[in-house]
Amino acid sequence: MRFMLTAPENAKSGSKEIIKYITIAVLAKANVVLFPSSYLPYYKNSAAFYTDKDLQKLPGLVAGTNVNVITGVNFIDYKKQRRKTVITFNESGIINLRHKIDLENHYIDKGYISGNDDFKPSVINGINICTLECYEVLFIKNWKERIVTASVGFGMKAITDNYNCDYFNEWLTIVKSNCILTKSWCFLSCNTQHKDFMTAAINPEGELIALVKQLGFCVVDIDDEFVFSLPSKNPVT
Repeated sequence: MRFMLTAPENAKSGSKEIIKYITIAVLAKANVVLFPSSYLPYYKNSAAFYTDKDLQKLPGLVAGTNVNVITGVNFIDYKKQRRKTVITFNESGIINLRHKIDLENHYIDKGYISGNDDFKPSVINGINICTLECYEVLFIKNWKERIVTASVGFGMKAITDNYNCDYFNEWLTIVKSNCILTKSWCFLSCNTQHKDFMTAAINPEGELIALVKQLGFCVVDIDDEFVFSLPSKNPVT
C-alpha cells in the first residue's frame, strides 16, 4: 500500500492546489494521498468553510483515478456549527467523514481525550485506516486501527511557545511512542504556516521513515505482509 504525504503551501485555494498533488499521486501510483488540517478550502482563513454541498463535489477531483484522498476540511453543518473535519473520498464518493473532538471540552491530564467514540475507520482497499485530526493523534486511546493518519495544523504553536515547549520534537516523541505501544504505522501531513514541519511517516518500531523538511511531498510504502496480517482492532484499548 503506497501513501503520499504532502507538505503543501497554504494556497489561497486549496481546492485548486490539491489537483496538482492528486496528479502527482497518480504518477507515483499512490493508493492514498494525505493533506493537512483544514486544508480545504484554505487554512489561513478561518472564515472560509465548506458546506455539505461543497463536500459532495470533492470526489470529482479524483474522477478517473484510483487515488484515495484524506484531508482536513473547515466544515459548517446544517446547524451552522463550524467544525474541523477529516474527510476521506475517492472517485466513487465520500468514504468517511468525522469531526475533531473539541479539546476545550476535555482534559489533557486524563491522558487521552474521552467523550467521543465516533472513530469509524476509513476503509480503503479493504484496509481499515484510523483518520485523526490534528492533536487527536497525541492520545493513544484514539488509535483505533493499526494504520493511523493525522491531518495536522500548527494552530496550538502559540500556546506551547508560552511554556517554552519544543513543539516539533514533543509531538514527534509522543507519536513515536504511540506507534511502538500500538504496533502501528502513523502518517502525518502538516500545513506549512510555521517554520517547523510535521509531514512524516513513522513505523511500528517508532522509527522515522520519512520527514519532509520543505514544501513538497514524500511517498512511503507499507509492506504487504503488514497490511494483510492486520488484526481488526488495535492491541491497545
